[in-house]
Amino acid sequence: MKSKTYDFIFNGAKEYSMGWGNDMVNGNHYYSHSGSVGNFEARAIIMKEARVVIFIMLNAGNGETIGGMHQIIKYLEKKYAT
Repeated sequence: MKSKTYDFIFNGAKEYSMGWGNDMVNGNHYYSHSGSVGNFEARAIIMKEARVVIFIMLNAGNGETIGGMHQIIKYLEKKYAT
């Protein structure tokens, strides 16, 4: 795809475009998408300028597991994107 197509997918609308959340976090374009079915959860995060992608899949969708996923995301963001 052309770069302007990617830009449209991620930034075509403010805050949420084509299924992706978009924001600026610590000077990085921050794109996120999550989904679930049954007990399965997934989260994808792209930090453009930091050149970091985090993708996590879970096979248990309870509150404790999702809380753990958020802790892992924060750890990885701090370690690789700051």
